[in-house]
Amino acid sequence: MPEVIVPGRDRVSFSRIPEVLSLPDLIGIQRESFDWLLRDGLSEVFAEVSPIEDFTETYQLIFGKHQFKE
Repeated sequence: MPEVIVPGRDRVSFSRIPEVLSLPDLIGIQRESFDWLLRDGLSEVFAEVSPIEDFTETYQLIFGKHQFKE
């Protein structure tokens, strides 16, 4: 049966939620995404744009291997 949400208004809710859904691990998802970025993502982008040449084709900027240090 529809339930009136706010008395005096025509807004009606037809929702039926049998069970509460569990919350996803949002921090875990963010960490996995960042790990992928460090492991594979930057290398893919560097490989995609390297080498960068000037319009006279005199100079090139080539991205080599990258690493992170603490």
